[in-house]
Amino acid sequence: MTTHPSTDLARPAAHLVLCASARLVVALRQAAGRRATEQGLRHWPALDCRTPEQWLAAVRQEWALRGLCPHPTLARQPLSRVQEHWLWERLIGQRLGPEAPYLFDLAALARTAQEALALQLTWGVATGTGPPSAEQQQFQHWRADFERWCQQHGWATPEQLDAATVASLAAAQGLQQWPQQLSLAGFHRLNPLQQALLARMGELGVALQPWDEELPAPQIETASYPDPGAEIQAAARWAQQRLAADPRCRLAIVAPDLGELRQPLLDALEDALCPEALHPARAQQPRPYNVALGSALTEQPLVGAALLLLQRLCAADEPTQADWSALLRHPHWLPPEQAPTRAQWEARMRRTLPPQISLAQLLEWALQPRQRPPEAPADAWLPALRQLQTLRNGACAGQRLPSAWSASVPDWLRQCGWLQGQRLTSHGFQAREAFFEALHELAALDSCSGPLSWTQWLSALRALCHETIFQPQTEGEPRLQVLGLLEASGQRFDAVWVLGLHAAAWPPPARPNPLLSIQAQRRAACPNASAAEQSAFAQQVQQRLLRSSATLCLSWPRTQGGHPCEPSAWLLQAAASAASGLAPASRAAPLATNWVDGVVRDGGPAQRLEARLDARAPALAPGETVRGGSALLRAQALCPAWAYFEFRLHARGLEEPVDGLDERARGSLLHLALARLWTHLRDSRTLQALMAPERAQVVAQAVAEALQQRAADPDQPPLTPRRLRLEQIRLQRLLLQWLALEARRPADFSVLAIEAKHAIDLDGLALRLQIDRVDRLDDGRLLVIDYKSGSAVDTRSWAEARLTEPQLPLYATWGDLGALHDLGAAPATAHPAGARPDPVAGALFAKVSLKKPAWAGLVAQAAFNPGGATVLDSARGRKRYPEADFPGWAEVLLHWRERLRECAAEIRRGEAAVRVPDEPALRHCRVLALLRLDERRRQWLALRASSPTPGCTPPVQPAKP
Repeated sequence: MTTHPSTDLARPAAHLVLCASARLVVALRQAAGRRATEQGLRHWPALDCRTPEQWLAAVRQEWALRGLCPHPTLARQPLSRVQEHWLWERLIGQRLGPEAPYLFDLAALARTAQEALALQLTWGVATGTGPPSAEQQQFQHWRADFERWCQQHGWATPEQLDAATVASLAAAQGLQQWPQQLSLAGFHRLNPLQQALLARMGELGVALQPWDEELPAPQIETASYPDPGAEIQAAARWAQQRLAADPRCRLAIVAPDLGELRQPLLDALEDALCPEALHPARAQQPRPYNVALGSALTEQPLVGAALLLLQRLCAADEPTQADWSALLRHPHWLPPEQAPTRAQWEARMRRTLPPQISLAQLLEWALQPRQRPPEAPADAWLPALRQLQTLRNGACAGQRLPSAWSASVPDWLRQCGWLQGQRLTSHGFQAREAFFEALHELAALDSCSGPLSWTQWLSALRALCHETIFQPQTEGEPRLQVLGLLEASGQRFDAVWVLGLHAAAWPPPARPNPLLSIQAQRRAACPNASAAEQSAFAQQVQQRLLRSSATLCLSWPRTQGGHPCEPSAWLLQAAASAASGLAPASRAAPLATNWVDGVVRDGGPAQRLEARLDARAPALAPGETVRGGSALLRAQALCPAWAYFEFRLHARGLEEPVDGLDERARGSLLHLALARLWTHLRDSRTLQALMAPERAQVVAQAVAEALQQRAADPDQPPLTPRRLRLEQIRLQRLLLQWLALEARRPADFSVLAIEAKHAIDLDGLALRLQIDRVDRLDDGRLLVIDYKSGSAVDTRSWAEARLTEPQLPLYATWGDLGALHDLGAAPATAHPAGARPDPVAGALFAKVSLKKPAWAGLVAQAAFNPGGATVLDSARGRKRYPEADFPGWAEVLLHWRERLRECAAEIRRGEAAVRVPDEPALRHCRVLALLRLDERRRQWLALRASSPTPGCTPPVQPAKP
């Protein structure tokens, strides 16, 4: 166990410790509590430790309670950071003119000016001796405006109040009791204001006592890793092993750029230390680690729901379906038990409405009876939308003071269903309180901003929530701390790992304020002023880290984002004294490939675990049917899990709304037009006899009939007249171009069937098929045709073990084509395997597209080839279908029949493994998220890395990277 030597309880109560950060204040108080507990004490005096800003504010508060005001500035009201920022933004905008919001980022300018004034007040940055730049001149004007406004209205910045307090300490010598001793903790350098504070405290007789921080020189190890991901995994594995060996040890993982690495670190630590937290019921359980840096308040789901609702109140709001979808599925809008109802409405909205839809249009659509999904009443959420519309049309009009908007918002959110019927967790309660605190901060802007429109106020609220860092309160004292380099200073640990120490990250690059003279900033030695200042600062931080633990591991990634990295200067210095030098570390032993492995490895209750192989689903029960037709067999051939999720569990991805028609809708419309066209033409002789005007007339009639048929479907969204005309022109061009290709076919044909429906029994698997078209040649042989509106068709799998394009082989070998006698006649009768009365001579894809219309597929003889298809006995055909395996056409049909039978047997047995030989083949998979390809890839790589036997493979191979 690590103890903090500076938390000596024997120190007098009048001992004050000033800390460099609020986090160090908490850490020292916790260390004092641990020390008292180890000594067996039941009561002990609290350690008086605060940041200088906290202590000076307490002094001002005590003076105010006594009615004392030893300095004129202390009579002013303190500006909050939000007020100060808003005031800077307002005054800068007034200086730059009415076009400023369109030409400049006023919020960024305000932040930079706010920082510049703070540097001048705390670091004594003077005006440059040379002629000022245009930016410096502008800042001088802005500062004059700012100070004039503060003087007139009686406000002061925190830095101004702190400076006035320090200047008044000597005058208030006899007004209160001062601490007897003062110590500093965690400071790397003192700014002039802090130095003045120490001088005044010395004048008051306060003794400056050194903070006891000496520890033996640490044992240093250095390592490098291929990339940041491998480095983070190694650090997580290190923490896992150290805590398993000694659960009471205190560890720290430190990163110079914690903001960039925060999320990858959280993911790795959760996998390593608490993988069971993946379960939704345990998502907010206490973690064995604590991260110093929180996330933006806007990233909290509860706050996100509030902002979504408030945005809908803007008069100029133009919401998209994505906005409405986010609201409909949001867990913090309306009672949770209504979520399934809202999900059904969202799915229907995505299918029937355009991407851009207003609140009024959504309400009008939802009130139509035919739009109501089965068992999904809209009463659950329509009242909330009506309330949104009422507020938008009335209450949110005009301008109000920020305090008036802030006072109304909580009630408006309640009326619109925010958090309705929900029980908040501890994290949710804290997030709600942080959101209300943001409303309270905006309410204090009245004197700074004046009346604002709803849009202006909401923009300020969103910016404030984005800049507010939210971090739920940590329960207990986690043994692992994840810190930035500054936060780690002054703390004590048993072991520390500092990662990310490449030259670009440490020392941090210089970042002088552009509104102040660079030379003046360098003379004042203020932070970020120069590379030399940053290097000196880094040296001080490094020295403190060297005294923070007896074991120190320093690491760096050799590449980042594909670019090579160099080690930092600190790491090079440490490597000179470390036994490991800078030799590259082997990739860390991988984390457990799943959380069950972790439980078993760490000695958990393995006897209570039940292992199940998810590659096998329940077999089909007798009489159980599976819908999907040829799409079911295609999905099974490409990835059995895809077929199981989509066709047996009926999982579906949500539709992506588009303007007009998407690719699928256009393909369906093309099928309708082709069906109507061949209903009129019937055979090749009729087509060839038509002159160009007559052919165009037939095409126009077929297109008009197809569009009318679509318009009569109540489930199809209507097209605007302009889009309807564009689709009409597109279809006419497409069909005329395709008929020119059909007219050049060498063999005469008649269309035997169009959109023919069949019910077949594929070895016990009942399927319903719909064949786009069947042509009969003059010799009585048949060609099975399937329309494709895209150009991508791959028939190579027809000669392989798994038919990934099975529809045409299925029609050709199992469809009851002999029952077709007249155009369109297709009795839905089951047809078992047996002799074929009408032999199929070819399986063809008709690629009907404007760019490259063509035929594709396979035919038995050259005489049957319409042009573009593969002939079995040609050189190209025999390259794909070797004669040794496929002596003739009958063997091809037999191959298709047997492969389809095997695929059907897999479905009946419940084969549901994730087998993906080619990831691009899944581009149309509607359940892609359920396949968890990224997770399986990581597990596969971890299993390969940990396999003791070369070539060891898992029982079910996931997608390869």
